Amino acid sequence: MRLFVYPALSSSARALLLQQLPSSVVSTFRQDLPPEQQQAHFRQAEVLLGNPPVEWFRTPRVAYSSGR
Repeated sequence: MRLFVYPALSSSARALLLQQLPSSVVSTFRQDLPPEQQQAHFRQAEVLLGNPPVEWFRTPRVAYSSGR
């Protein structure tokens, strides 16, 4: 599963979140990405944490295949 975390988290909040997630989850944090890559990672996510700009929802999602 791909998780995109939109809000900027403190290091302690980030660590707590990561501790709670199964190892199979691939987490991407907006704060770790340059601005030009953020929307692309959002579109690839299956789960979203936070409140990204509404414009990001108007762009079609990239198809994702789990390979199953």
